[in-house]
Amino acid sequence: MHLKSPRRRDFIKKSLIGFGGFILLQRCSFKTNQWNFLTNEEGQLLEAIAGQFIPSDESAGAREACVVGFIDTQLQRHYSRFAQSYRNGLAAIQKTCRLMYNNDFESLTSERQISFLENLENNEVPLDHWQDGQPAYLFRMMLSHCMQGFYGDPRHGGNCNHVSYEMIGLRVIQFYQP
Repeated sequence: MHLKSPRRRDFIKKSLIGFGGFILLQRCSFKTNQWNFLTNEEGQLLEAIAGQFIPSDESAGAREACVVGFIDTQLQRHYSRFAQSYRNGLAAIQKTCRLMYNNDFESLTSERQISFLENLENNEVPLDHWQDGQPAYLFRMMLSHCMQGFYGDPRHGGNCNHVSYEMIGLRVIQFYQP
């Protein structure tokens, strides 16, 4: 029985296929975070907050307009100066909710969420977990960014499929693309 030694060309082919598979697995690696800047927990919290600012009803809301995706993208771009405020503020919201209600914000009823946000807007929450002592500042900043993501130009990452334009009856002009 004569064993044929592998040829150099076959060895290189098989090595490249194996290496390519390894690289592909790493690129597709188990990314469990759907956000670029926000953590999954921060993204879920911000989606719950944005859902109270711009709720979905017969018209599209913050979720359908990809508002949190817009904010997430902008926190690495034009909103980068607010990045640490979001990190600290979202953590403070959760800690304050746990202190006041023994639960995370997302787990609260809609009525409790609205009540909490009203208290946040008026600086009427315990300030134990607030580094800057200004929950109202965070409230106004998040509200402003949600509105920008909802009503802004979709090319910036929000207002997906022009949902807010359709809601207010604004005609979307599609430019000719050859």
